[in-house]
Amino acid sequence: MRPLREVLREHEIAHIKHALELTGGHRTQTAELLGISRKVLWEKLRDFGIDPGPSDKDSEKDDGKDHDKDDAKDLPDAPDEK
Repeated sequence: MRPLREVLREHEIAHIKHALELTGGHRTQTAELLGISRKVLWEKLRDFGIDPGPSDKDSEKDDGKDHDKDDAKDLPDAPDEK
């Protein structure tokens, strides 16, 4: 029989990975789903060596659009220099 600590660790890792899959890797939503803080989730990911994929901010930016161009069209034209 295996030690309880080992069994609990394996189950916790599987549970966290499943929650990450359900949220598409979104860590804030994963933490909320698991009922823990983002900090505790981050510590568990680090301690268990789980790679959740890109961070929440990276996944929001990486939608295939060139946001620099979109942002630039909202800026007023620069005044002509003499």
